[in-house]
Amino acid sequence: MLVIIVSGAFLVLVAGMGLVRWFKANYLKYNLLRADPLESYKLSGAVTSAPSLADGVWFLGDSRISHWNMNLFSPPAKLLNLGLDGQTSGQVLGRFRNYLATAHPRAIVFQAGINDVKIVGVNRQLRERIASACFENLAEILRLCRQSGIPAVAMPILLTGQIELPRRIIWNPDADDALREINEKLAHFCAAQQFSLFDANRVLADDQDHIRARFRNGFLHLNTAGYEALTVALNREYGSLWTARKTP
Repeated sequence: MLVIIVSGAFLVLVAGMGLVRWFKANYLKYNLLRADPLESYKLSGAVTSAPSLADGVWFLGDSRISHWNMNLFSPPAKLLNLGLDGQTSGQVLGRFRNYLATAHPRAIVFQAGINDVKIVGVNRQLRERIASACFENLAEILRLCRQSGIPAVAMPILLTGQIELPRRIIWNPDADDALREINEKLAHFCAAQQFSLFDANRVLADDQDHIRARFRNGFLHLNTAGYEALTVALNREYGSLWTARKTP
């Protein structure tokens, strides 16, 4: 009996220590976000310095961009991956404004919005507000590009894979509807305002509007094959933005 009691106390202690570490990690993350809402500390200063940013092709966005290996592009060009895991469209827009204050890119490619949609997955009552704000953030990036004379290629929010059972707790059909709504608005906006839209989902999706199994890594992300397929298609449609010689 004593052994059982001691073992149980030890397990409770270990679990308690794990809970404390989890709480401290999340408390730190929360307060870092309050101190730096754009999370600029996550990118090296060498990457975001004015000389590094100048005249490069900026790939802006969330984890779907940050996981994209720029070495897949050939011939090599000055392609800068400025994606940050977990960022919302508002954070991406804010960082873009900050970068523009110090440098001018040759062109930008951007994709963001899935982390906005995640909020709807937790609280469907926020769908209208989140979808509207997300679209406006993406549209504002394009407006800023036009005002600054920067060639821009927008991408729709990438679709998701087949949902896993545990994720159903924090995802619902309204999140899927919000994703489609934002993408439809973005497509109409780009067509009406003559902005370039790279339809990445046409490359990646199956007939059920999910990322094909051979292209996905879990519910939200792509694997290497997915990025290779995107790279080929993007190079074919817009590669001249980074391969053509610039006129003086």
